[in-house]
Amino acid sequence: MKKLLKSSLVALILVIQLFNIPAKASNDVSLWINGKYVKSDVSPIVENNRTLVPIRVLSESLGYKVEWDPKYNNITVVKFNESQKTFTNLFVLTIDSNTVLNFKADNLNTLFINPGSSDNFNGIVKNSAQKIEMDVTPKIVNNRTYVPVRVISELMGEKVEWDNKSNTVVVGNYVDYASQKIASR
Repeated sequence: MKKLLKSSLVALILVIQLFNIPAKASNDVSLWINGKYVKSDVSPIVENNRTLVPIRVLSESLGYKVEWDPKYNNITVVKFNESQKTFTNLFVLTIDSNTVLNFKADNLNTLFINPGSSDNFNGIVKNSAQKIEMDVTPKIVNNRTYVPVRVISELMGEKVEWDNKSNTVVVGNYVDYASQKIASR
């Protein structure tokens, strides 16, 4: 009887393990940006039905630079066109604040590229900043700054979609993503 019980228990454990090997855990979120899956040493997280991703992973995948200011807990995200020597985009986030300051590139270029052409520095900066409210704030988790992927991607001019079937955030062209998924079957 002991031998039968022991054999049954071993068989049960093997069956459970056989069916308990998902290719991907149901709560894992993948990040697909402009044609490829982006891997990071940390995973996206979901909070209040919003997906948050590490700011550097998202930004650098889209050609942006990220600067951290520990004194003020600010993150500055900037895209600069080296060939034209002009700003394309610049915005500033603050940890645990739901406000993003998005600066108009033309105004920034007036201030920094042609500094002699502006007598009213403070006025241009003030008029340049557009406040955008987020419903989830940037936060630091395990020494990584996480931001809501939709708001930040849209500030960068990207479309964002959610593939519920594969738990994938799609940043960029969804048609390209869907075509790639079909081709890989």
